[in-house]
Amino acid sequence: MSPARAAASAKPLPAFSPAAARVLPYSISASTLPSVFAGVRNEMQIAQQEVFGPLLSVIRFTDDDEAYSIANDTPYRLAAGVWTTDMAHAFTAVRRLRAGTVWTNTYRAVSYMVPFGRFKNSGQGRESGQDAIYDYLETKRVWMAFSKDVPNPFVMR
Repeated sequence: MSPARAAASAKPLPAFSPAAARVLPYSISASTLPSVFAGVRNEMQIAQQEVFGPLLSVIRFTDDDEAYSIANDTPYRLAAGVWTTDMAHAFTAVRRLRAGTVWTNTYRAVSYMVPFGRFKNSGQGRESGQDAIYDYLETKRVWMAFSKDVPNPFVMR
């Protein structure tokens, strides 16, 4: 990488990065190239908003409890990814992470058979799987009495 590109990539990207975070090398624009933001704190805008793009925010934590607390402290939790060689740890993460999808040792694995989308404030509906059809349906309830006598409509049946 040229010194000019390295210097340009070390500057924060104003649309996504508070002054305290810094962009590590290999990025010029958050909309075109992958970017890694180091020094991010959970209260920063980049950690609290749903960012679409090849961005990674690095937030330090001291133990698993703090990591789960940070991960769950956002209104957006469409998906989460966990990398581990300890399957007990993987199942604990799946249980403790409040996300619509939790991938373990993989990321962005999808199937048309499995619903994906809409969790907390993330997404606008379900894609794939049987759940997807519900976005195209409107439930209507109909009750009919076939008696010739007209019962009192205010008496619960």
